[in-house]
Amino acid sequence: MPVAAQPVPIASTRSPWLFGGSVDLLLGAGLAYLAAIPLLITLGSELGIPAWSQSLTIFLGLAFSAPHYGATLVRVYEKRSDRRKYALFAVYVTAVLVLAFVAGLRSLWFGSLLLTLYITWSPWHFAGQNYGIALMFLRRREVAIEPAVKRLIYASFVLSTALALLSIHGAGSHLVFAQTGTDQPGSYAVMRLGIPAAVGSVAGPLVALAWLAVLGLAALRLHRGGGAWRDLAPAGVVTLTQSLWFSVPALGVLTGAWNATSLIFAPIWISTAHAVQYLWVTLLRAALRAARRHRALPDQGHPRRCRPDDASEPALRAGPARAPPGARRQRPGARLLGREPAPLRARRRSLEAARRPRRARCSGPTRLRRRPTSRGRRGAGCRRSSGPPGR
Repeated sequence: MPVAAQPVPIASTRSPWLFGGSVDLLLGAGLAYLAAIPLLITLGSELGIPAWSQSLTIFLGLAFSAPHYGATLVRVYEKRSDRRKYALFAVYVTAVLVLAFVAGLRSLWFGSLLLTLYITWSPWHFAGQNYGIALMFLRRREVAIEPAVKRLIYASFVLSTALALLSIHGAGSHLVFAQTGTDQPGSYAVMRLGIPAAVGSVAGPLVALAWLAVLGLAALRLHRGGGAWRDLAPAGVVTLTQSLWFSVPALGVLTGAWNATSLIFAPIWISTAHAVQYLWVTLLRAALRAARRHRALPDQGHPRRCRPDDASEPALRAGPARAPPGARRQRPGARLLGREPAPLRARRRSLEAARRPRRARCSGPTRLRRRPTSRGRRGAGCRRSSGPPGR
């Protein structure tokens, strides 16, 4: 009797990258920001450009920060389930913030308080995103992260944020990690705690030493737990980016060893890199959602489940539409720098491998014969031989 061919299992291995090594390192890990440092040093030292121009600042804000805010709004408010899940922040906290902003326009003191809260919270917000990306890189490489090691990684980002807060709230400090955040008389100002310079000059290096010790201990324990150095490298790049965003400029302010207001540490440049990180992850979510919607519609040449409003009787009788000969089939999902998201790419390749015709395996006194298939093409199949096995 005929023996059915065994189905090809779909690969379940997860890619260590979201879009690919180059794209993920440049945009997600912050390698593009690091690679731009020599250019920024040249612009500042050779050409004498002390800060970004106002027109370039507006352009970067509209090109990257505005889509970042828009992607956040879509993430929270697009689905009814998400609105219910985040109702505390999406509805109630938002309403309170709107009322607070209106009050801040009427009161200089209250508006300055809101500005101070934003300036104080901003470094932790950036550090929290870097912390999540670092863990994502480690987990996608199946690096074992023990709870104690995870706490060490978390503590490193907390200490980096602490350095930033020491520099922000130091007496006489003008570093606020925000664009155009200068203290002008009669306008909104940052209400600093006024940490004495003598305290900051001692506490800053101590916190920096603790930060370096925690980072080294976490890397050592991850390596001893089975993680190869190459698997730890992407998370290390994220940590280096975090240090240049906050730790290095904060130490420059606390110790006076270097200039913390150069183009490298410009707030608009750091916020642009932060927004690119968020859009990098959001584009993957959008691509996966587009792929799920695509599977719910009639595909070109591949029958799929139809939506109720598209499943008309003539369309079902006619079958799915086929692409014209020679036309390239469009794949769903967004691309980033020409790279398809790794989960979709792995899934597509697995499905293509499963659809390739495979020769059936026969056992016993059988022989292969060419016989018509159900689609009218001739294919290989197993039939029992009518003669003895030796024939």
